[in-house]
Amino acid sequence: MNSARAAQRRVDWTGLLFGVFMPFVVVSTLLWLTRIWEPRLPENVVAQWNAIGEPSRITPLWSNTWLLATLMVATASGLGAIAALRRALLSLRFLLLIVSTTVTGLFAGLWVGILIGHINVININDATLVGWPIAAGVALGGVTGFIAANKLHDGRIVGKATRRPPSHLPRAEASSFDETVVASKPMQILLVGTLIVVGGVVAAASRSLWPLALFVPLAFLLAAGMRAHIHADGAGLAVRIMGHTAFNLKTGEITKAEMSTTSPFGEFGGVGLRVRGSGDYGLVMRKGPAVVVYTAGGHKFTLTTDQPRQLAAF
Repeated sequence: MNSARAAQRRVDWTGLLFGVFMPFVVVSTLLWLTRIWEPRLPENVVAQWNAIGEPSRITPLWSNTWLLATLMVATASGLGAIAALRRALLSLRFLLLIVSTTVTGLFAGLWVGILIGHINVININDATLVGWPIAAGVALGGVTGFIAANKLHDGRIVGKATRRPPSHLPRAEASSFDETVVASKPMQILLVGTLIVVGGVVAAASRSLWPLALFVPLAFLLAAGMRAHIHADGAGLAVRIMGHTAFNLKTGEITKAEMSTTSPFGEFGGVGLRVRGSGDYGLVMRKGPAVVVYTAGGHKFTLTTDQPRQLAAF
């Protein structure tokens, strides 16, 4: 009984189902589909096309099939496994579960696109990569991941503060605090623009629009992750990203909050929601003033803000 309860506290079954088990179910289904279509497929298939659309790598059908299966399971389940860890930061699990299901859809669409492009093909040079299954797979995977991610539970260990905050810290005068923090415009343009340009280059090189089905959603996720809303009141501190609660700290678990400064790339290696070490999280959008919040559970949260004194007061 105790071991079952311990597993319940550590494992989020929604994350386990969609992040870890789903790639295996999809792979099994596609292996079955490949077996059904095998009589209509050539013994060898094109696994890669060059920039002008000519086959550049030809492999046996089942060698390519097992390669795609291995890549899908290793990549998607590897990302999804973190979503199943109930005690990891909820927002991190939220994002990784969406990425995991999207990767599953991408590989599934690529797999189906290759198969459809080889059905009843006699001359291997006539084989094509059909793009619509890739776009459909990415869209379906992304939507499935978003729905499932909203069902995840927060299993972060919550301690209870036993001491009052230091007397020298500021005290709140207002009843609540709200601020929307956004990465700088140049940073958004640089990161999102680079991703879209790379997608355009890959699409142009492959003479297909399917790479945009991957890079455009990724650019959207990146842009959405560079905007967050901070809310603080007598009940605690909450941060939301893409309409989802990144973390929610109750007043009773906060030991102190102090004003500081932060450098996203210098301290956390990037902008947005970042993890620097065990229990050390950052919501860092730009260089400058910040508030560092400590909890009784041993967690540390660094938040970018234009109003550090007002936020620290809560």
